[in-house]
Amino acid sequence: MALPPRRAPGGPPPQPARPGPTQAGPTQQRSRVDWSDPNRRASLVRRGEQSNRTKDGMIYQGLVDRDRVKQAGLTLWEWSVGKKYWAVVPYLVGPNDPEVLAGRLQVGEGTYTSGVYFHRHGPNGMDKIVCLSKTFGQPCPFCEYRQWLDGQDATTLGMTDQALDDLIKSLLPSRYAAFLYYIIDWDAEGKGLQVAEISGLFFEQALQRQAYSERGGGYIAFMDPGAGPDGGRDIEFEIKGSKAKQDWGRGVAFRERRAAIPNHYLDKAAELSLDELWNIPDYQTAYDACWQGQQPPWEQGQQGDQGGRSDPQQAQHYECFCIGQYGSFQDCTTTCPDGGPQGECIRGGVVEGFRPVEEPDIPSNPALQPQPEPVREPVAAPPEQAKPPKAPPRTLPPRGGGAGASVGGKPPLLRRGQ
Repeated sequence: MALPPRRAPGGPPPQPARPGPTQAGPTQQRSRVDWSDPNRRASLVRRGEQSNRTKDGMIYQGLVDRDRVKQAGLTLWEWSVGKKYWAVVPYLVGPNDPEVLAGRLQVGEGTYTSGVYFHRHGPNGMDKIVCLSKTFGQPCPFCEYRQWLDGQDATTLGMTDQALDDLIKSLLPSRYAAFLYYIIDWDAEGKGLQVAEISGLFFEQALQRQAYSERGGGYIAFMDPGAGPDGGRDIEFEIKGSKAKQDWGRGVAFRERRAAIPNHYLDKAAELSLDELWNIPDYQTAYDACWQGQQPPWEQGQQGDQGGRSDPQQAQHYECFCIGQYGSFQDCTTTCPDGGPQGECIRGGVVEGFRPVEEPDIPSNPALQPQPEPVREPVAAPPEQAKPPKAPPRTLPPRGGGAGASVGGKPPLLRRGQ
């Protein structure tokens, strides 16, 4: 029997031979997790994308649905300083646009931007959420909380007057709307059609000032995709400062467009209306964002004016205690279209003092109810001898009392020039 060859001193130990294609070897065991499943792979990608969003340490909820932007094959414009040379691309308005819901536009009409008002919340006010009241005219938990606080006394809340004022101001919706635009950055055209979210304070306000310039001879339709004197305009401006202290310099200037916007940009913008890219919450989502799992103070048994959100077991409700929808003079038990025939509230429970809907819908505020005439006791006539003597009849002063005399007890009429 031949001995195996000796290895050189200091060399690596011999490795056992691995089974090759023709050699029999142990069968490889299958993993307990099937990572070839497309759903699991998709979950890995989603987790990676979420980590990518927070890689710079910023964790906040924005107004724009970034996933929807990516699914549409679009690029979200990233803020940066420097000179810009843009074109605003028009598109067709969709059903969720505030202008459509307000009746000022019809679905399918041309538009160039979509704007919403918002509340700031979360750590240091970094999170933003659409204000349902100021944007769409719907009930908004943030606005309801502000209205409730506005009728409270700071002492009963354990706060100073200044702290209460600051809290109320922090719950106000934004003064300027946030706008979305389809833009082409002619200096970075390789990025294709981009979606830009910009405060109306920095861009839309300056656009409208320039569009209504008296030197332009009327309104300049800068969003028109055409070229030439009767077409649209390219927009030149410069961004300075920082994100916290942006300065657009009011330097927005229009430049006559030499060539029309290419059709592939227009077709891409027509595929998706910008109003579909907003993160529009429903009432419950906004309520959860406002209270973060805590109970509102009017649900904690606090006394005082509860802004129409009193306990359902209390007798009268002069407005809907759920969302304040019916104003301060309408009884929610007779006007709520979502209530049941026995007075069930949309939040559950039965409202005490329910009146059938068949009753006339009149204001429930006692101050506005018609009041009965006061009962007046008949006054006894005084004795005959106690009656005062009758006054002599009035006589008119004699006519012709001179130039300064009055006629009929009235001062003389002054003629022009007297």
